[in-house]
Amino acid sequence: QHAMSTTGGNASLRPFICVGLAYFVIGVAVPTLLLQIYGEAGQWSAKGILFSMAGGALGALGALGIILAFYFGGTPIYVMPLVFGGAPVVNSFLTIFLTGKMREIGSIFLAGLIIVLLGATTVLIAKPNPPKPATPAQVEAATAAPAAEQSLVERESRAFRDFLLQICSIALVICCWGAYGPVLHIGQAAMDHSRFRPLICVGLAYFVIAVIVGNLWLAAAGEASTYNFSGTFWSLAAGAAGA
Repeated sequence: QHAMSTTGGNASLRPFICVGLAYFVIGVAVPTLLLQIYGEAGQWSAKGILFSMAGGALGALGALGIILAFYFGGTPIYVMPLVFGGAPVVNSFLTIFLTGKMREIGSIFLAGLIIVLLGATTVLIAKPNPPKPATPAQVEAATAAPAAEQSLVERESRAFRDFLLQICSIALVICCWGAYGPVLHIGQAAMDHSRFRPLICVGLAYFVIAVIVGNLWLAAAGEASTYNFSGTFWSLAAGAAGA
């Protein structure tokens, strides 16, 4: 993201498109070839395709949420612990609900949930904050000049807005990646527990959301970014790791 940006910040759309391309190669091209060569037990079904595509869409939207969290100023040091602390909680509750086991939740599960929440709170409170750029002279000048004071208020307002958008982006990832596994499992079961077929559906969903929609979004809105070797390489590597 950082390498592709032309303003020194973080790009969003071009890295996301690269993630979708990596998923297409690993999730669609490779398993399709293996399926043709070796075959596999299981079969295509409408329910299996629907839920596997839905799982892929959840995964792609989660990846977009990660990119947006970084775009709005979040850093991996607290974004990723929150995501990977919260997603298993959503996964667990959704699995428990789908299997009708809500009444069987025990004290150990609740203790684990409390630990996760305490950990997330600790991460938010203890995360490193950027140094304050204002010097005493700048503070005095801001107090004296109404324009500068207004600029300071605007900066604080933007910072608060970006913080809220970070939280919303992280919540999107937690919900999507938490639901990804159970939804994909339903699709896999509907295809008689095939492995390649659900993966192909996941890759197709990523391709539609990240590559097709991403390129349309880029063409319509534009972005201060460019494709280059470093940014493309690391974005493809991130997509490959996810796939």
